[in-house]
Amino acid sequence: MKPKRPFGVTVIALLLTIYGLAILGSFALVTRTNTLHELVRTDYEFAGLLLDVFGLVIAFGLWRLRRWAWLALMLSLGVTMALYLGAYLAGQPPYISMLIKVVMVFYLNQSEVRQAFGHHGRILPAMEAAHE
Repeated sequence: MKPKRPFGVTVIALLLTIYGLAILGSFALVTRTNTLHELVRTDYEFAGLLLDVFGLVIAFGLWRLRRWAWLALMLSLGVTMALYLGAYLAGQPPYISMLIKVVMVFYLNQSEVRQAFGHHGRILPAMEAAHE
């Protein structure tokens, strides 16, 4: 029996899709008059653009409850939060976005969500055994 998709996963997949399509749409409109170099002024912006496009692929996998999508989203969130840390250190902290990413990481690690993606057991069973 196929597991039921948690509501939060549905919301994340839809938001990733909407956001990714909006970014691609706005990028397509702006590229008519500017070069890629003019559009992407920093490495952070270019990395963010790549992550947004990658988000569409992840959204499809989340919708289908694919294990690779869970892992890819966690990796994407980690990279994004590292970029946000760089922005924070540069004096341009995106506090709201940082909070959203942290909440997503905590949500995706809930046992019900992990089980829906086929993860079984605890996150770190070896550490639990060491504390017994």
